Amino acid sequence: TLNTEFISYGEARADILEITREDNVTTLALQNNRLNPDLGLTDWANFYRVIGQVNLIIKNVQDMRTRGLYVNKDAEYNRVLGQALGLRALCYLYMVKVWGNVPLITEPVLNNGDINAFKTPRTDTIQVYNQIVADLLRAQPLLPTSYSDARRTRATLTRGGIDAILTDYYM
Repeated sequence: TLNTEFISYGEARADILEITREDNVTTLALQNNRLNPDLGLTDWANFYRVIGQVNLIIKNVQDMRTRGLYVNKDAEYNRVLGQALGLRALCYLYMVKVWGNVPLITEPVLNNGDINAFKTPRTDTIQVYNQIVADLLRAQPLLPTSYSDARRTRATLTRGGIDAILTDYYM
């Protein structure tokens, strides 16, 4: 979802970086803080793909636990749920910083054949921030400080990762 855009969504728009490549429309729009809907950079679809998957995971992992599929597997359940909550919070944190009011979707969107079911109005930024912090605070105690495999620790959310996202949120 972020690929290289994480720089464009943050530092590149904040006068922290000097943009030296001025030969394309996107770079100029970023440099002058004049984003518009025609730029690929302004498409939030990838964020909502992640959020859609995360919402399915959150719902289904809790349903699975209720049905007894996580018996004696508390650490695995916590890891899956904590990862999902943390990723949803991270997506919304980026989105609210870039676009302000965004549609807040916390339940899976299932295709019921009605296209109008997919039309979700934008939510006030304060409500989105409240959801972000709620997800992060819920994820924090669920995740370990590290995993037995160093590669997994670097590539997977840990309690320290949630703390870093919380720091960004509070800033």
